[in-house]
Amino acid sequence: MINFLDPFIRFQGINTKLLVSCPKDPSSPGGLFIIDFELKNITRILEADCRGITQFSEGYYLATNSHGILKLDNELNITNTYEVPARDLHGLKFHSDGLLYVVETSHNAIGIYQTEPFKRIDEIKISDSNEDQNHINDLCIKGNSLFLSMFSLQGGWRDLLESFDGVIAEYDIQTKELITILQKDLQLPHSVTFIDNQMYYCESLNLNLKKENQCIAKLGGYTRGLASDGLHFYVGQSVMRHLDRILSTIPNVSVDCGIHIFDGKKRVNKFFPMPANQIYEILIISNYQEEFIHPTQSSLEMASPESLQYLISSKDWHEPEGSYRWMASKRAGVKLRSENPIKTITIEFTNCSLNNNNAKLFVNNIEISSILFNEMDEQIHTFTLDEYFTGDIYVSLEVDTLWNPQQLIGNDDVRQLGLAVKSIKVLA
Repeated sequence: MINFLDPFIRFQGINTKLLVSCPKDPSSPGGLFIIDFELKNITRILEADCRGITQFSEGYYLATNSHGILKLDNELNITNTYEVPARDLHGLKFHSDGLLYVVETSHNAIGIYQTEPFKRIDEIKISDSNEDQNHINDLCIKGNSLFLSMFSLQGGWRDLLESFDGVIAEYDIQTKELITILQKDLQLPHSVTFIDNQMYYCESLNLNLKKENQCIAKLGGYTRGLASDGLHFYVGQSVMRHLDRILSTIPNVSVDCGIHIFDGKKRVNKFFPMPANQIYEILIISNYQEEFIHPTQSSLEMASPESLQYLISSKDWHEPEGSYRWMASKRAGVKLRSENPIKTITIEFTNCSLNNNNAKLFVNNIEISSILFNEMDEQIHTFTLDEYFTGDIYVSLEVDTLWNPQQLIGNDDVRQLGLAVKSIKVLA
């Protein structure tokens, strides 16, 4: 029987693999997704406020506004996390000069970073202001030129309610000076890139994909994120935040989030829905290994961006809060792995309800221990195992009751909460 709810059913013959970054917004946690059209699989591998992605010989750099800049290997495992100034990071690109160029939107500049050791060493200023005047967002490097998309050439973009003066600007990497304005009078441009030596970009507020000054696709929603595999364009569409900016000029706009797969020769497109609200960047990948979805680590920080892929079920956990992650179900667990028989499990967790809460620990569905939390009680507890486990290790906590902050302390938080877990370790 054909499953018509399968989003891949309409994309037979496409074997492309996409890496898709999604920003966080009030109703979506954001993250980094793999879409594999050959395997007909979509997986969120990181949970973070993700923006620009760039590839280099050893893997990828990912800009986030929640965890700094992340370095990933070719199997998409996080190998390093770099703290950077909180400057509303957007796009970033790695150049053949060995430097990383990062859009720092709220600083109105391009930060220049050396990667070994990781350090901010210089910048390209777009104006004298250290505030978001032009709203630079994406960048592309070609030769010794840096191509930037920005919402306004004159600055003060937030006050331009109807007619934006967005541009694609070319800067000299060596002199850090403006060379020329390639496109002007654009409506919120994003995702500037070169495909077959021709410049493409999304003019987001006009809901389109453009090649230089020619509109080649009108897509019905807020366009951002662009890639091509030579046969199709992959154009991201995000839920539009400010409908008043466009509904005065067109009768309707799509508020779905997903990716348009556009055949430029036939001039037709199909839509692939995404379990997110916003898309920032789309990157085509071909050299990752499928094993990344099989966790191999033996310890886990529950608020780390990569923690999502280690949860047995994401529905059983809330989004990270500070350095903790709350249980959303009475029973919630993680999947770890040890090549050697484990002897102990160490868990750092807390109970913030004002009542006693009894919790049970399970390993591979076998009850190991029971813990009584007395009111607001924080513990680091090490459990010694009577029998040894090896290979995949499923560690679960089960509580008697969930509690609701709104009912308990009268705030607006209506979540159902169990324990808040900071870290879990299995030790041989």
